[in-house]
Amino acid sequence: MDFRGGGVTSPSVAIVTVCRNALSSVATTIESVVRQQYPKKFYIVIDGASTDGTREYLHERRASIDALICEADKGIYDAMNKAIDLCPADSWVIFLNAGDSFSANDVLERLAGNFLEKADVVIGDVIIESSGGNRRVAANLRRKYEMPACHQAMLFRASLLKTFKFNLDYAAGADFDCFVRMRNHVGRSRISLYPGVISQVAPEGYTARNEGRLRRDYFQIIGRQSGRFAAWRWLLERKVRQCIRKWLPYRAA
Repeated sequence: MDFRGGGVTSPSVAIVTVCRNALSSVATTIESVVRQQYPKKFYIVIDGASTDGTREYLHERRASIDALICEADKGIYDAMNKAIDLCPADSWVIFLNAGDSFSANDVLERLAGNFLEKADVVIGDVIIESSGGNRRVAANLRRKYEMPACHQAMLFRASLLKTFKFNLDYAAGADFDCFVRMRNHVGRSRISLYPGVISQVAPEGYTARNEGRLRRDYFQIIGRQSGRFAAWRWLLERKVRQCIRKWLPYRAA
C-alpha cells in the first residue's frame, strides 16, 4: 500500500479528542480547535460514557464538533481506534487530550503549507505545563526505544493509522507499539521534523498516571523488537532519567 499521497497541498486534518469525565478541562481543547485558522479541519470527540456532565457539555458544543461518539469503551486506545475509523482516508490525524491545546492559532496552517505533503509522519515539540513553570520538550528522531515526541505533537496520515491501529493488549504503550510498526514500514525518510512547538499539554496525562503499566508495555515491545538486553537497558535508563527530573524538573534529563 502506498502512503505517500499525490501531492495534495491542502490536506484535511482530523483533530481527535478522547475523554472521560473531563468536564473541567475539555473546553480548553475545544476552544483551541475552534481558533485554528486552517479551513480544512475535522474535529472528532470520543467520550467514554462520562458521568460528570461532560457528555451533556459536548452536546451543547455540538456545533463545534464534526463527529461525536458518547458510549462506553475498552479504554483510551479503543476510543482512539473508534476515532480513526471516522477519519477521512486522505486526511492527517493529530490526537489532543482534554486540557491540551495548540501552541498557536496558525499551527495547522503552517504544518500543511510546508511539511504534510512530504512525509507520512510529522513530529514537533510540546510545552508541558506546570505550576512551577512550563517546560519545552523537543522532538527527537534518534530515540530508538521511546516515542520521538509526545503524541499531541505528532501528525499521521490517516491511511497509516487505519492500517496500524492501536493494539489493545497494551493499556499504556499502544501508541509506541503503533509507531514502531509504522516506522518499520515507512522508514525514517518519511518521518519529518517540524522545527517548532505544535501543542501545549497538561502535565498529568494518561501515561503519566500509569507509569507502572507503561514500563511493562514498553519492556515487552522493546524486547520483541530488539531483545531482552535492550529492554532491560531501556528500563534502567528510564528510571535514571526520572530520578534526575524529580530533582531538576525544569532542566532536560
